[in-house]
Amino acid sequence: MGHVKVKTIIAVLLVVALFLAVAWLGAATPSILNRPDVRRAVAGLRKDTFQRGGANMQLEYVIIVRPSDNLFPLDWVAGTREDAVFPWDGQIIATIHTHLDRGFEQPSALDISEAKAHNAPVYVLSASEIWVALPDGDIQKIGGTK
Repeated sequence: MGHVKVKTIIAVLLVVALFLAVAWLGAATPSILNRPDVRRAVAGLRKDTFQRGGANMQLEYVIIVRPSDNLFPLDWVAGTREDAVFPWDGQIIATIHTHLDRGFEQPSALDISEAKAHNAPVYVLSASEIWVALPDGDIQKIGGTK
């Protein structure tokens, strides 16, 4: 009987720890990913890039995010790593781009420096994870994509 109580207490503690972890991650998740237009764009990007048998794995995609009340709240750029460039403007509040190669899921040094230089988060979408480089130089794992 004592064994059952210990297992129950451990189970309850694990559930509480999981709840606190989810609440903490939810609080740390930037709200830009909660915008419906951004969510649709990310879902489409994942499908086109990572879920179609790798057909588009040679192209890097960038979603340029502006305030939702902007005439053009989302723009797209695609190309090879060297070609997927765009001019930064004062309306850009975030970028989301793909990291195609396994093992490079986290933001690169260039991603971190761009976040700092433009005071805007740079999100990195890989086949299995989403990360963000923040303007203060910190990087955070936002979550998995599956």
